[in-house]
Amino acid sequence: MLGRRWQWSARAITAGAAHTCVLLDNAAVKCWGNGSEGRLGYGNANDVGDDPGEVSNSLQAVSLGTGRTVLAISAGALHTCAVLDDATLKCWGKGTSGQRGSDSTASAGRTAGTMGDSLAVVAFGAGRSVSVVESTTTTTTSSTTTTTVAPTTTTSSTTTTVAP
Repeated sequence: MLGRRWQWSARAITAGAAHTCVLLDNAAVKCWGNGSEGRLGYGNANDVGDDPGEVSNSLQAVSLGTGRTVLAISAGALHTCAVLDDATLKCWGKGTSGQRGSDSTASAGRTAGTMGDSLAVVAFGAGRSVSVVESTTTTTTSSTTTTTVAPTTTTSSTTTTVAP
């Protein structure tokens, strides 16, 4: 039987092509798997979880900013994004096709201080991220698709409705 690995319970789990991240109920994000392109967000390209004991309470949390609380996470094939409590988005990992949604095609998370740009609300696919740039438009970062979006209402969670 597999024992409990975390001091905290998982609020969300997301997986990319060769990495996994968990959002714990203390708002910490911990990632493991293939670290190439910085997709784990630890400021290096090291793999985590290929040696005994690496995926445990001692695994460090991904640093997403002083005083920030993570509300949601989602992994693409080679990148991961987190929605923060201040309505910003931080994405790390491979960026060569614009997956991170910034003006740069550089990967982020391989070196310290490269943890993504601030954006609004996000949705994800295998190799791309979609972000709501304003409350009425959506842009897909790795294709030329633009979609009109109806305004959203927020209760205890954020919901985005796509207009026909």
